[in-house]
Amino acid sequence: MQVVMMLLGTHDKIGDNAPKEDVQKIGGFAMKLASEGKLKGGQQLRGLEEGFRVASDGEVGRIIDGPHAELKELVGGYFELEVESMEEAKAIAAQCPHLNTGSVVVMPVVPRGQG
Repeated sequence: MQVVMMLLGTHDKIGDNAPKEDVQKIGGFAMKLASEGKLKGGQQLRGLEEGFRVASDGEVGRIIDGPHAELKELVGGYFELEVESMEEAKAIAAQCPHLNTGSVVVMPVVPRGQG
């Protein structure tokens, strides 16, 4: 089964603001997952300074460029994983070095054609 593990953090701990030591630890974690055949993809994301948010007023989406004071946590990166079960996904997430500065959300991926 495929899952996506999203790394959430505050503005000062993700994207270009992420401490280099943390980025290196997460890189090592990714290399370990790759060597085990669990990592199928993933990437560090930049902060909202370079991205944007789209919100709806009920009918039409509108682009919201910062500031984003209402956002307490942002997605700073993600891993696409192949696991045997959600229990295995939980065990992997519990080892993620990002837990020292943020949180991790794991969600199963709906297989193509089943959504």
